[in-house]
Amino acid sequence: MSESMWAAVGPDWYRDAVCANKDPDLFSPAVETPKGLEEVKSAFCDRCPVRERCLQFAIIHDGRGYWGGTLTSERLAMKRTRSRAKCPITACRAPEPVVVGRYQVCLRCGASWQAEKIPEDVPLPA
Repeated sequence: MSESMWAAVGPDWYRDAVCANKDPDLFSPAVETPKGLEEVKSAFCDRCPVRERCLQFAIIHDGRGYWGGTLTSERLAMKRTRSRAKCPITACRAPEPVVVGRYQVCLRCGASWQAEKIPEDVPLPA
């Protein structure tokens, strides 16, 4: 993927979100449930052109609620680094993984691993 995680930090991506201008309470329930996530995903995330940026933003900023088609607990699991050579993309048929700093995250299965080669255009946190 050519976009860096820092592309998610700017405010411009949100205006292209399917959920832009919707009630924020839909995405920040008091209790997150798989059923609630599925409702949000089918209504918004599954057809959203900025889903990856939304997920990146939530990972970077420790967003709570439904972001990028994920639960908070799923994003916390994504942030835990696992030692893998490759994501099982063939098993889960996921699109290209998202680059998050020095790591890659599979949007479908939630696997994360240290990137074998970090693109030069990806600024890393100090």
